[in-house]
Amino acid sequence: MDATISEASRRAALAVGAQVRRWRGVRELTLAQVASRSGLNVGYLSQIENDKASPSLAVLGSIAEALDVPPAWFLMGDVPPPTVVRASE
Repeated sequence: MDATISEASRRAALAVGAQVRRWRGVRELTLAQVASRSGLNVGYLSQIENDKASPSLAVLGSIAEALDVPPAWFLMGDVPPPTVVRASE
């Protein structure tokens, strides 16, 4: 059972780094810009994106705020974000 949990945790951690990189690219921001906005170190952000570090929920919150996305989007893997349609559209 522990092996299954650790494998699931590992896959989730891998997805987080890819999603952080994805949303940074969508927002057309550099690592330096995200670091400045989030108060985190460029090297640490790079480690997160390259799956060398596992960020805490607080760190994910800081990154999400810097990228203007909900933190949950980092945990969704390849699920596309919801489409927002306003009543006036």
